[in-house]
Amino acid sequence: MQTYLSVKLTEAEPMTSAEFNTRIGRAPREGEDLNEEGYLVRYPDGYEGWCPRPQFEAACFPLCDASRIVEQDADTFSANLKGLPFGGSERITDLRTITDFHCIEATKGTATRLLVRHLKFVLAWARNGLEKHS
Repeated sequence: MQTYLSVKLTEAEPMTSAEFNTRIGRAPREGEDLNEEGYLVRYPDGYEGWCPRPQFEAACFPLCDASRIVEQDADTFSANLKGLPFGGSERITDLRTITDFHCIEATKGTATRLLVRHLKFVLAWARNGLEKHS
C-alpha cells in the first residue's frame, strides 16, 4: 500500500459517540462505547465525521485564529524553548516542537519567527490542498 502525507484544515467540536449518533440520526453500532469521548469533525467540503479523542488530539493542532498563524500558535507548538550558554551569554536558542522538530537559532525571536513561517506553510497546504498554482 502507498504511504500518504495528509494535511487538512478542519473544524471540530468535542462530543461523545452517543452525542454524535444523535446528531446524525444513527443507531449505535454493536459494541460501540457510547460514552467514548471524541470530536465531531467538519471538513471544508461539508463532510462530517466523528473521531476518538486520542486519535484526534494526536493529529490535530488548535489554531488561535482560523485565518492566520499568530505568535501564540508558535508558542503553543513549542514543546521546549530554552537558552543555551554561548560565549558567556544565553544568545543561542534550542527549539523543540511537539512534533519533535528541532533547531538551534540565535535568539528566541528568530526561533519563533522560523516556527511561524513553517506553520504558515502548513496552514497554506491545509487550506489549499495540493492544487497546482501557477
